[in-house]
Amino acid sequence: MGLLSVDMPPPKNLDVIYVGGESFSRKLTAASLQGLVNRRLPRVYLLFNEPLDSDYKWLETYISGYGLEVSYLKNLEEFVRKYVDIFQGFTIYDPQLLQSIPIAIMLSALDNTLIASPEDVDELMELSGKPIVNNFVGRWKNSLDAVEWSLKNLWPETNHNLVASMPLDRFPHVIQITDFLILKQPFTFMLSVLPDKDPEEFAMFDKVLSMCQGGYALGWSNREEWYVTLASKYDIKVLCTIGNSNLSIHSTFPCRVSLKQHKLPPNYRIALREKIYVTFIYTDGDSPAVLLTYYRKLWDDPARGLIPIGWGFQPYLLELSPGVIEYYYKTMTPNDYFLFGPSGAGYIYYTALSNKSRFSKETRDMSKLFDLEVTNLWLGLGPEKDSPPPTDEEIRDIVSPFIEETKPLGLFLRTPSKEKVVTGDDYYDPHRILLVKDTPVVVAPMYYVGDYERFKDVRKTLEYASLAEKKPLFLSLFISNYGLTPTELHNIIKSLGSEYQVVRPDVFLHLLKEYLRQVGQTS
Repeated sequence: MGLLSVDMPPPKNLDVIYVGGESFSRKLTAASLQGLVNRRLPRVYLLFNEPLDSDYKWLETYISGYGLEVSYLKNLEEFVRKYVDIFQGFTIYDPQLLQSIPIAIMLSALDNTLIASPEDVDELMELSGKPIVNNFVGRWKNSLDAVEWSLKNLWPETNHNLVASMPLDRFPHVIQITDFLILKQPFTFMLSVLPDKDPEEFAMFDKVLSMCQGGYALGWSNREEWYVTLASKYDIKVLCTIGNSNLSIHSTFPCRVSLKQHKLPPNYRIALREKIYVTFIYTDGDSPAVLLTYYRKLWDDPARGLIPIGWGFQPYLLELSPGVIEYYYKTMTPNDYFLFGPSGAGYIYYTALSNKSRFSKETRDMSKLFDLEVTNLWLGLGPEKDSPPPTDEEIRDIVSPFIEETKPLGLFLRTPSKEKVVTGDDYYDPHRILLVKDTPVVVAPMYYVGDYERFKDVRKTLEYASLAEKKPLFLSLFISNYGLTPTELHNIIKSLGSEYQVVRPDVFLHLLKEYLRQVGQTS
């Protein structure tokens, strides 16, 4: 059983409550009660439906696929009345200091209390007959004071294999993981990770992560590259769980299918032609939040399966949501292909890791379990992001150990520098490709075409490729999961000429390897 797993049987019956129209504070109260109930037995499912009605979709999947039966509670009041014997009282957070909410979540688990705002607590006390246990209004001056207090008083009682960071800029969505935080009891905090703007909070952020070496970081932060850089320094894998509702339920439904892809036959060879070879890969597959929301929308698109598409994938979803894993593997087509999202066995920056060999071994083990052959390896996006691109020899030195230990079919490599990106208004020849240890490596393949991959920008990018004098040409286009759907990608490809051939990422890498051999590039 993994550190993220929940050792409980799946529910046969669930109480379902719609909270999408509730205020922030009442959603938080509902999520804390859900966590207290579900840590005994999984019995409650909340419908936040942010974003994309994903809560409804997964509930329907469990009803049809696992024989789940559901009953609907009218509102939060009925929910509190039904489970009033579960909790001892209330913990009141300070609306003027949001860092008090992570502390309230930890004490909800430790003291068996519901989280409430000062505005809601009187009504809830009258409804339940339960007292105030903790009141944090005016307790601390600022976030640093609050985190220092919680490290001293709460850290010893928390799960030291996990931490959870809650960012101010996306805070309303992060509270959706409250149920899971109550189950697993990580140290939970809210700090800025901007070293120039908030140096003291940055230092405290670093201190918290240093106390959880080799574990997992849930939630998110107000600056991705610094968060992941600091976490990687301590060999902590970042699991973006913004908007991950109902993990206390998702984690209980088992995966009952074989985790096998539609792989190419051994010794597969394909003839190279003077074509523009294109592979589409959806981004952010490392994020459990994306896999349960935006990926579900894309996966249910009627055109999925009509053209080859790569899908970034997070193997630790098997612990967080094994039934979701079953759904994706069970319904994949021969044109769907899973590959490791950044950067293998969890989201890290490879060059920032302290123990690269351990991470490589974990990635190798995951590749066997999930039948994943290709890795989208990120070297880093943090302090070095303004530095010149690494040379070919530097890249060979960096990735050679990873290739030797994981034995991938190929790598799509993100470097920590400002590699040029296609914007739809210019064209960057993507022929920075290497053969390392007889393994094809595509350097800086991240073509975010426009902010959200607007139809016309992707089409322009592909059309510009036809201007290249030499062919074959290789274009790996990483498409934002917030952007184009499979239907839109299919329509783009239909509008182009026969010189374009869309292939899965594994076929793309086979072709690339053959091309590199023909032009005489050696390992």
